Amino acid sequence: MAQEYKLKGVSSLDLKPGDKQEVEVEGLDAKVLLLNAAGTVQAVGPRCTHYGAPLVKGILGTNGKLTCPWHGGMQQSLAEEVQMVSKC
Repeated sequence: MAQEYKLKGVSSLDLKPGDKQEVEVEGLDAKVLLLNAAGTVQAVGPRCTHYGAPLVKGILGTNGKLTCPWHGGMQQSLAEEVQMVSKC
């Protein structure tokens, strides 16, 4: 069975498409990044899995891919591997 957690200061998941919001998880020493990718609200880890960059500062494309602000790697979700992109 899935476990439910409360998010500090969040009363609704009313994010507009393309919006991101980093929030604390009540009772845990952890944060998640809420994002609205093409109308679907998701919670992902708040840091890039490659460099640890704050993904709240990344770019969320209309294709639902989140681009790291430091090295340009892109990922669809936490389960997907980072795709490296050249930053020329």
